[in-house]
Amino acid sequence: MDRRGQPVRGLWLRGNTYYARISVEDPDGGKRERRLALNASSLSEAREALARIRTEPPELNMRKKNVPLFPEFWPAYIEAVRHQKRERTIKTEEVFLRQWEAWLGAIPINRVSTAQIIGFRTERLSRCLTGRTANLAVTVLNNLLYHAKNLELIH
Repeated sequence: MDRRGQPVRGLWLRGNTYYARISVEDPDGGKRERRLALNASSLSEAREALARIRTEPPELNMRKKNVPLFPEFWPAYIEAVRHQKRERTIKTEEVFLRQWEAWLGAIPINRVSTAQIIGFRTERLSRCLTGRTANLAVTVLNNLLYHAKNLELIH
């Protein structure tokens, strides 16, 4: 509690230990709340430590899983499945994956969201493409993401 009796946002006292409650990015790209013990014996020291953590997050919070970017991963996917599919299918998938790359940009493959997929499909349908063509593009992306899941790059 501060001098007015109000709780300090993000700061907790349990026993004699102050804790900072901060939101950090987990290795899968999502947000998680973490509580970190602060090396502080008074409220003013705890506030300073909390401010430091917010401006310079500790290294343990910066750990990242090595997830490839979409433009880097899809050519590797094509090479991995080239021996399993017909050449015409590979060419079709390359066309769709280039379209996905233009739509998604250089994002990690674990950051592909349902909203982006629906937006892509809606945009294709608004350009008078058939539902089957739009659905094929989504199926190709699904195949790529399933391949990434099998490689344990995403969950």
